[in-house]
Order: sequence, then C-alpha cells, then structure tokens
Amino acid sequence: YEVFAYGLGGLIIGTRSVPNINDQFEPLAYDLACPNCDRPDCRLEIRDNGTAKCGKCSIVYDLNDNGVIVEADNKPKDKVRGLYRYRIIYNGVTVRVFN
Repeated sequence: YEVFAYGLGGLIIGTRSVPNINDQFEPLAYDLACPNCDRPDCRLEIRDNGTAKCGKCSIVYDLNDNGVIVEADNKPKDKVRGLYRYRIIYNGVTVRVFN
C-alpha cells in the first residue's frame, strides 16, 4: 500500500457559499492546517459563515475570498500569510486537486 498525504494536515474541499460573478458556485480547495503555525496537527475549525479559524493562533481565514486573513489578533497582517489555494477540477463525478 502507498499512503499519500495531501496538503498541510489534509484538504478543505468545497464551494463558495456565495456564487461568483458568473452566478456559479466555484469549487475550492485549501490546506486544512494553519499555514502560520505550519504544523499538520494545527487543523482549522470550519465555520458555517464561510470562515476557518486556527485553534492555536486564532487567525481566521475567509474561505469565500481565496483564503485571505480576516482576523489576526495582535499579529501584523503583513507578517502572516493566507491559505494556499489549490487548483481543482470537478467533472460531476470526480474531484481532482493539484498545485
């Protein structure tokens, strides 16, 4: 057996909670762990409002806006980085994620 690890701590795969300019729900994929803690065990808590929060450093990312940081308590925003967004293809049956 071969084991493949994708993303940092896994992947978040879904669609925007609001349609894009073409009125489509675009498929998205991000790392599941916080890129600022840079540890696979610092997984993000995904919230119903389309954001994800790190339980360790409390940074909040906007999953509807390319993983940008919306809250970074006591951290300069130019010193932290948003989520890495992977390219994704969905043909109605199969999801393919790649960088």
